[in-house]
Amino acid sequence: MELLHVSERHPGSRRTAIIADEGDSVWLYLTEANGEGVTGDCWLVNRVPAPRYADLAESEGAERYRDEGLPPPAIAEVVAEGAFHPAPLEVARLRFAWAANGESVAAYYETELLGFIARGEPRGFSRFLRVASPWGEPLDLKRFLEVFG
Repeated sequence: MELLHVSERHPGSRRTAIIADEGDSVWLYLTEANGEGVTGDCWLVNRVPAPRYADLAESEGAERYRDEGLPPPAIAEVVAEGAFHPAPLEVARLRFAWAANGESVAAYYETELLGFIARGEPRGFSRFLRVASPWGEPLDLKRFLEVFG
């Protein structure tokens, strides 16, 4: 089965936004202008049930993700209800929303804001995170309005 990979380039900033199914999780990425180097990322959902930290750390799972160069799914200790999305996301229901300058991008599934990457922020903001973690920050609607208007 082919994994989801949807992209869109902003005409002004020449940055590309990508929504990619990485196997066990789905991420939003933002590239540098006119390039492929990723400058920001935002975890969106898990495609597998969230493992507990101890289970991921003690299993061969963490090593497998490192060896394969893939991000691990967000752990149970940080995710909010709705983080597990077993069915593949449908391309036709995904859309990007850009800040006017093209330096920040948000990902929607139909009308639901899944997450966003704001220029200058070290991590993305995700609807399905309860607490700050290596997977990102919880959704911050005040910050969203500051960036996207």
